[in-house]
Amino acid sequence: MSKLMKPLFVNGNFNEEGKRIRVNYVKTVGEYPLWVEDGKPNKTYTRIENNKYYLYIQHGEWIFNCGYTEYDLIQYAGEDYLNKKWYGNYEGRGKYFNDNFYKGRNMKEAHELVKEQIEKEKEFINQWGNNDDIQYEFLKEQIDVHIQNYIDARDNNGAFPDFIGATFLNELDKCKELAKIRMAKLEEKERIKKPIRF
Repeated sequence: MSKLMKPLFVNGNFNEEGKRIRVNYVKTVGEYPLWVEDGKPNKTYTRIENNKYYLYIQHGEWIFNCGYTEYDLIQYAGEDYLNKKWYGNYEGRGKYFNDNFYKGRNMKEAHELVKEQIEKEKEFINQWGNNDDIQYEFLKEQIDVHIQNYIDARDNNGAFPDFIGATFLNELDKCKELAKIRMAKLEEKERIKKPIRF
């Protein structure tokens, strides 16, 4: 399915004019329909078919680039799930490798054990990274950060009026106001910094 939709950002700025781009539907994970832009691939150097186009997440009438291709999403979501299930978190993985593979062993022995473990990890990542529920949880955690950024800007004078977060709270108009206020403050700071020339 192909459709004209509004990207949240155009050239890095909020899409004030509501310009539309043609996108092709990929699938829906949880509550997030995923799309890719129609036309030339974003990555021309890869031969992996699902690693050529960046995914857009849809909320309401808006879409935004999440920074991952389908391939990336499988790898990152799978790795995130792996770290939580096997090691507790990313830091726990480092500790596990150190305690179980490096302590009391020479480098050759350690590297063999690490290699075996990484092969097991790859298998787990490819299996679970393809799971829509795992992908949804991974994307949701990141979107929740955007929402919190926006709430901080709205309620606590936070520095980052996050348009993605505002989109999910249906408060884009408020976010635009906050962004203008922030820009005015930044411009004022720059003006004060500049030396007076006579």
